[in-house]
Amino acid sequence: MGPDNGVLTLAASDDGVMRVVEIATKRYTISGLSKTFAGREVFAPVAAHLANGVHVVEIGPDIDKFQTLSIPKPTVAEDHVVGEVFIVDSFGNIITNIRSSDVESRIEPGQLLKVEMRGAVKDIPFASVYEDVERGQALALIGSSGFLEISVNQGNASLMFKAKQGESMKVTLPS
Repeated sequence: MGPDNGVLTLAASDDGVMRVVEIATKRYTISGLSKTFAGREVFAPVAAHLANGVHVVEIGPDIDKFQTLSIPKPTVAEDHVVGEVFIVDSFGNIITNIRSSDVESRIEPGQLLKVEMRGAVKDIPFASVYEDVERGQALALIGSSGFLEISVNQGNASLMFKAKQGESMKVTLPS
């Protein structure tokens, strides 16, 4: 449940959402809407009513036009994956559009990945957690969002690669 701004695009596609409903029935919300976020007045009360057995058709009508984000899919080849920087977070971690399912069955922690971006090429170990590498060392791991991330333990990977959102990244897998 969320605003019609595309924020749930990934979750909806991963979960196979088949139906979108507008929250239109005011008796399931709290009056006095917030000017910044409707979580307390709309989303939380509606979620509580749904959890307590109110059927979704009582919440409002189905809608077929809603906002989605365009998220490019990576190109998966036998020995490499070409994706792009989806976002650089506030810690300088490079979160790609490469899903765990694109790489995880083909690599194991400790193996080196060749990461190419903006002309820089670096061999980076695939890790399970940040502590698998020394402080200041780069690593690749599957982050909490389920996507491949390039990070530096207690450092900033975006500075290492001069990474920006939307830029291409090639990850060559070990043979």
